[in-house]
Amino acid sequence: MQYHFRDKSGLIQALYDLRLLPLNAERHRMLAELDHPGMADLAGAYVLPLARSVIASNGRSCYARFLDRYLGRGRDFESFDDRHGSGSREVVRQMSALMSGLNPEVREERLRMMQVLTIRTLADLEHRLETGQADPDAAELTVAALVEAVGVLLGAPTAVAV
Repeated sequence: MQYHFRDKSGLIQALYDLRLLPLNAERHRMLAELDHPGMADLAGAYVLPLARSVIASNGRSCYARFLDRYLGRGRDFESFDDRHGSGSREVVRQMSALMSGLNPEVREERLRMMQVLTIRTLADLEHRLETGQADPDAAELTVAALVEAVGVLLGAPTAVAV
């Protein structure tokens, strides 16, 4: 690893370049096609790039499971630049703007839940695809339900008192 990547940050940079650059470009493309996006549109822009990658690899990329394990241990992503995360940040910024009527703490908690729900669901789908427990039709159903769930989670009113 040292020969190819020099150190841990070089390895992480290579992983980001391989996985995040295409996802970032796809999110920007999706956002550019939306005139006045609603929460359902933004949920799609958040979920679909990674979901399509999981389906295209038939579960063999292991990237969603890597994210699930890495972030599931309470870690934050290593820093990355706009080439890797600007699309995701823009989607989340627009989601947050649509949630402006919610208490900021509730809004932030829901955005965190969205990340966990998305990554955990796609990690599970990745495993099911790889092991033959899901076929492409089941995968498409899972992704459609996930996009819908994210939109509902972020767009619903709240009774939570802060």
